[in-house]
Amino acid sequence: MQPVTRRPMGLREHGWLRSIARGAASLGLTPNAVSILGILFSIAGSVCLIASARVTGQLAVVLLLLVPVMVGLRGLCNLVDGLIAVEGGMRTKSGEVFNDFPDRISDLVLYIGAGYGAISSSISIPLGWSVGALAVLTAYTRLLGGAVGATQYFTGPMAKPHRMAVLSAGCLSAAIERATNGTTWSLVVAMVIIALGCLITIAIRLKKIIRELEAN
Repeated sequence: MQPVTRRPMGLREHGWLRSIARGAASLGLTPNAVSILGILFSIAGSVCLIASARVTGQLAVVLLLLVPVMVGLRGLCNLVDGLIAVEGGMRTKSGEVFNDFPDRISDLVLYIGAGYGAISSSISIPLGWSVGALAVLTAYTRLLGGAVGATQYFTGPMAKPHRMAVLSAGCLSAAIERATNGTTWSLVVAMVIIALGCLITIAIRLKKIIRELEAN
């Protein structure tokens, strides 16, 4: 059996997603290019977060509402890059590097952006940097499993899809806050939830890796 190096997701089996992958491949887009595109969407989301803290009124609300869109597009890139490799026969030896490393950059820029975008707490900026570091450490723990000969565990409770869902929910709620009373506590709460979830996820993954290694 081949080791699992990609997140198991039933969504990849949907026909519409495969159609997008085939269309992208027909346009000449490579899997590695799509992986890089995911970073650009994440940077755009981070810019929206940071800018939302520096403007007022409807513009701040619109910027916060754009963040989940950018997060969703990043997620689409994460799904499509691997499918292009399969559907378009474009697998490369460096594919795994482009599949994983851009995700770590995306994690950092989004959470750091969230820290600067949350205007209701003085701890939001260091919190954003801390969440970014924890997200990278969560992924590192997964990769460590594969590096030492164990399984790469994609389990949660705060794996990448869960982190993105919580961040998106925090932005949507923060948009409502900005429209009603000018606060963004939802972003702070979302980052705290992600941070605690990452700590739990790291502990669970380490426990599974150690148990598997000791059992062999």
